[in-house]
Amino acid sequence: MGILVEDKKGSHQKKVKKVMKMLSIIVIGNNSELLKISLDSIKNQTFKDYEIIISDQSSKDINRAIKKSRGKLIKFLLQGDYFYRPDSLEEIINNFDLNKDHWLVTACEHTKNGINLFWPQYPRYNDEIHITQNTIGTLSSLTIKNENPLFLDKKLTSLADGDYYKRYFKRFGNPKIMNKINVVNRTGNGQISKEAAGKEYRHILKKYNKRELLKKYDNRVIEKLELKNVTLVSISSIEAMEITAENINFREIILTKQDDFAKYLNTDFALIIHHDGYVLRPYKWDNAFLEYDFIGNDTFSLRSKKFIKKDKNIKVATDNIQKKFSGEKDSFGFSKNKNLIPRFFVIKKRLKRFLGK
Repeated sequence: MGILVEDKKGSHQKKVKKVMKMLSIIVIGNNSELLKISLDSIKNQTFKDYEIIISDQSSKDINRAIKKSRGKLIKFLLQGDYFYRPDSLEEIINNFDLNKDHWLVTACEHTKNGINLFWPQYPRYNDEIHITQNTIGTLSSLTIKNENPLFLDKKLTSLADGDYYKRYFKRFGNPKIMNKINVVNRTGNGQISKEAAGKEYRHILKKYNKRELLKKYDNRVIEKLELKNVTLVSISSIEAMEITAENINFREIILTKQDDFAKYLNTDFALIIHHDGYVLRPYKWDNAFLEYDFIGNDTFSLRSKKFIKKDKNIKVATDNIQKKFSGEKDSFGFSKNKNLIPRFFVIKKRLKRFLGK
């Protein structure tokens, strides 16, 4: 993160640092070409009483930039985004009432190449803005008052803006809305993986206690889990077999009283479960598990055919993979440790016993 200070009188930087600016502009990104587009746009503005703070795209670094800001207002600008007109900053400053307003959002245009514009977006707040229904736009549309400002959720990237808007609404109410276009947003910038996006979405649902949506999302993910090269082997436990197989499609399922199942195995892998070790969170499956010949322990494990046949050249999972498989409270399954069993599973079992089912 770096700080650039613009001063039209050309004062020495040490003197400038003592002067409180009207505006701190946090430019977010680490692509030099895209950053130049944003910085050039700032320099071409008629409004000059600002400092520029360059931050990377992590919420943690953006929060540092917010803390370092000395302006009365803070304006965000994502790399590659730019101001629509030379007087756009001046328009934003003139519309922000420091006595009444805490946050302001402005209308924007979109571009893919920095030349052709499409989709003018006029911002509005909605109660589901934090759950992928962002009707305001990116942080480039936002200006906030630098008085006890809120910080971004460190666990979020793609959903950080919607969550930020939701918390600003909870703290200060509706934003001031400018329906005049002042910013151009560059699309296709800052993509994240499907797995990372899913993790962020689950975090948001948990954070705002959206239990029904979380259940629906997990069920949707669970329905897609196909383990066609894995045989489920349950050692003397019908209950463990039913829980594990409820949301996973295995190639075959074997229920046996002993470990001698190798002769029945027609897949490259076998998932071994017992009454005290089975799958609880199918959506936590990681295809990286199949890169190893053995993961787990004596009550809950994934074993390759090579391991079962006692081949000498086997690959045992790393500690990190072991934890994802069964070593953490939020892992794929559990083994022997009752503290790892989600509370609803314990309640479900007690109810079954009470009802005689």
